[in-house]
Amino acid sequence: RALVKHCKDKFPETSLPIPEGMVTVPGKGVKCTVVHNGVPKTLHVGSVEYVAEVAPASETVMKHVGAWRDAGKAVVLVALEAEICAAFACTDTVKPEAREVLHYLQHKLGVTVVMVTGDNQRAASHVAQLLGIPEDNVYSGVMPGQKA
Repeated sequence: RALVKHCKDKFPETSLPIPEGMVTVPGKGVKCTVVHNGVPKTLHVGSVEYVAEVAPASETVMKHVGAWRDAGKAVVLVALEAEICAAFACTDTVKPEAREVLHYLQHKLGVTVVMVTGDNQRAASHVAQLLGIPEDNVYSGVMPGQKA
């Protein structure tokens, strides 16, 4: 939803195609069909690894992906058929009171706080640092079915 809102805000004169047959690939992304220039095409939106299965990323795209990940961002790629057509660098927003609450849990109540996320390691480490969660307690790249 955030990506769609961003695109509508950034390009208000452009109408976004209506997705059909949306299929969620848990922990990886989504796949659907959109009509582009009158022709139905497959659209993939998701993690770099997921989209790369259908649309290999160029060296230039991977250079941006690496820089964004180094900056602690999660990267979402968009591919129309077998061609990457967009890339987004996303950052989780940490609520102002979250660090204080976690500090209280850890240091006043003795609770061990663990972060389990599907985000890449660098993005997870960035958020954990903001929240005061020890690096040893961060588990990244975890698929939804593995979080139980």
